[in-house]
Amino acid sequence: MNLNPNASQAQTQAEAILRRLLTGEHITPLEALDGVGSFRLSARIYDLKRRGWPIRSRLVDVGDGRRVAEYSLDLDASWTQTPDEENQPLQGRQGSLDLGGGC
Repeated sequence: MNLNPNASQAQTQAEAILRRLLTGEHITPLEALDGVGSFRLSARIYDLKRRGWPIRSRLVDVGDGRRVAEYSLDLDASWTQTPDEENQPLQGRQGSLDLGGGC
């Protein structure tokens, strides 16, 4: 049982982030805040990785000596899907991808 009252919103944010990554784009924390409304991109990336999505990160310079993480989907990676008992709709490439429901 999930006691987190924000779990549904986190799921929706993860789905929106995944949609963007599936188009070949990358995403940074500021882009996630502006485009998805997520203040916690790294947490949503963690959720997606737990579900088996091969997401890579790198640090990018955003000016004034500041660097942030930039995430993208690594479609060349060998990976296996990790089951997640609470949130089955987001599955890896080899499973079905149901992004409906709340998005």
